[in-house]
Amino acid sequence: MALMLQILTRCVEYRKKRRLPVKATNFYCMNYSRETSMIKKLLSLVALSILTLATACTSVQPPNSLATQARERIKQAESIGADKGAPLALREANQYLSEAENAMQRDRHEEAHRFLEKSLISSELAIARTNSQKAQEAAGQIEKDLDLLRRETIPNSQSNTSYDY
Repeated sequence: MALMLQILTRCVEYRKKRRLPVKATNFYCMNYSRETSMIKKLLSLVALSILTLATACTSVQPPNSLATQARERIKQAESIGADKGAPLALREANQYLSEAENAMQRDRHEEAHRFLEKSLISSELAIARTNSQKAQEAAGQIEKDLDLLRRETIPNSQSNTSYDY
């Protein structure tokens, strides 16, 4: 509506400036109107294509592969003993996975995607904490073994070497 008012205003201004007969002014206004209608059609086509593209991008597909990855990570965490090493992180991963499955059933794929990412992160955390705990236990055992070896070798080396003066 505002565009039509601008067109009419320009037509009137053109008529006043040029002092043209009505037929010439109408021809100018008609050409101007044709150009603007073509521009309007082109702009509406561009807007429609942008809207279609945006709609296509926002329609999120079900994150089935991500769900499979999350399930596999949880199984991996359970297999290395995360239920003892990092039970809270493993429980969170399972909760996020179940929330994601509920969201997928309600066709809320974006929400499901977020929950699956959280599940993956929690299961990775459980795996990392469990591996860290196992590494600390192994380091502690190595320290004990080294300490035992030191105790065994030091008395033997002192008793075997005798200095007679």
